[in-house]
Amino acid sequence: MTQTTIFRIITTLGLLGTFLYKLVTDTSSIYLSIIQVIFLVMLWVVLVVDRYKNTRSKSYLKWDLILVGVSAVLLIAIIALFR
Repeated sequence: MTQTTIFRIITTLGLLGTFLYKLVTDTSSIYLSIIQVIFLVMLWVVLVVDRYKNTRSKSYLKWDLILVGVSAVLLIAIIALFR
Protein backbone atom coordinates (compact mmCIF):
# COMPACT_ATOMS: atom_id res chain seq x y z
CA MET A 1 0.00 0.00 0.00
CA THR A 2 1.19 3.47 -0.78
CA GLN A 3 1.13 6.39 1.64
CA THR A 4 -1.75 8.05 -0.21
CA THR A 5 -3.87 4.91 0.07
CA ILE A 6 -3.24 4.64 3.79
CA PHE A 7 -3.98 8.33 4.31
CA ARG A 8 -7.14 8.05 2.20
CA ILE A 9 -8.35 5.13 4.35
CA ILE A 10 -7.60 7.01 7.59
CA THR A 11 -9.40 10.19 6.49
CA THR A 12 -12.39 8.23 5.19
CA LEU A 13 -12.70 6.34 8.46
CA GLY A 14 -12.33 9.59 10.43
CA LEU A 15 -15.06 11.25 8.38
CA LEU A 16 -17.30 8.21 8.75
CA GLY A 17 -16.60 8.02 12.49
CA THR A 18 -17.57 11.64 13.09
CA PHE A 19 -20.69 11.20 10.99
CA LEU A 20 -21.73 8.08 12.92
CA TYR A 21 -20.99 9.77 16.26
CA LYS A 22 -23.15 12.71 15.19
CA LEU A 23 -25.91 10.34 14.11
CA VAL A 24 -25.85 8.14 17.22
CA THR A 25 -25.57 10.90 19.83
CA ASP A 26 -27.92 13.28 17.99
CA THR A 27 -25.67 16.28 18.57
CA SER A 28 -25.18 19.28 16.35
CA SER A 29 -21.98 20.79 17.71
CA ILE A 30 -20.23 23.39 15.61
CA TYR A 31 -16.89 21.85 16.53
CA LEU A 32 -17.96 18.45 15.26
CA SER A 33 -19.04 20.02 11.97
CA ILE A 34 -15.68 21.77 11.65
CA ILE A 35 -13.86 18.48 12.27
CA GLN A 36 -15.95 16.87 9.53
CA VAL A 37 -15.01 19.66 7.10
CA ILE A 38 -11.33 19.23 7.99
CA PHE A 39 -11.52 15.47 7.31
CA LEU A 40 -13.33 16.13 4.02
CA VAL A 41 -10.74 18.67 2.88
CA MET A 42 -7.94 16.28 3.82
CA LEU A 43 -9.61 13.58 1.73
CA TRP A 44 -9.92 15.95 -1.22
CA VAL A 45 -6.26 16.94 -0.97
CA VAL A 46 -5.23 13.27 -0.95
CA LEU A 47 -7.31 12.67 -4.08
CA VAL A 48 -5.73 15.71 -5.76
CA VAL A 49 -2.22 14.48 -4.91
CA ASP A 50 -3.08 11.00 -6.16
CA ARG A 51 -4.37 12.46 -9.43
CA TYR A 52 -1.20 14.53 -9.77
CA LYS A 53 0.95 11.44 -9.26
CA ASN A 54 -0.91 9.71 -12.10
CA THR A 55 -1.06 12.60 -14.60
CA ARG A 56 1.99 14.75 -13.66
CA SER A 57 0.06 17.78 -14.93
CA LYS A 58 0.70 20.98 -12.97
CA SER A 59 -2.27 22.73 -14.55
CA TYR A 60 -4.64 20.03 -13.23
CA LEU A 61 -2.96 20.28 -9.82
CA LYS A 62 -3.38 24.05 -9.73
CA TRP A 63 -7.07 23.99 -10.67
CA ASP A 64 -7.83 21.05 -8.38
CA LEU A 65 -6.23 22.81 -5.41
CA ILE A 66 -8.16 26.01 -6.22
CA LEU A 67 -11.37 23.96 -6.33
CA VAL A 68 -10.57 22.33 -2.98
CA GLY A 69 -9.81 25.71 -1.41
CA VAL A 70 -12.99 27.35 -2.69
CA SER A 71 -15.08 24.36 -1.62
CA ALA A 72 -13.55 24.42 1.87
CA VAL A 73 -14.27 28.12 2.28
CA LEU A 74 -17.85 27.61 1.08
CA LEU A 75 -18.40 24.71 3.49
CA ILE A 76 -17.09 26.73 6.42
CA ALA A 77 -19.28 29.68 5.41
CA ILE A 78 -22.35 27.45 5.20
CA ILE A 79 -21.62 25.96 8.61
CA ALA A 80 -21.16 29.44 10.10
CA LEU A 81 -24.37 30.63 8.44
CA PHE A 82 -26.56 27.84 9.82
CA ARG A 83 -25.02 27.93 13.28
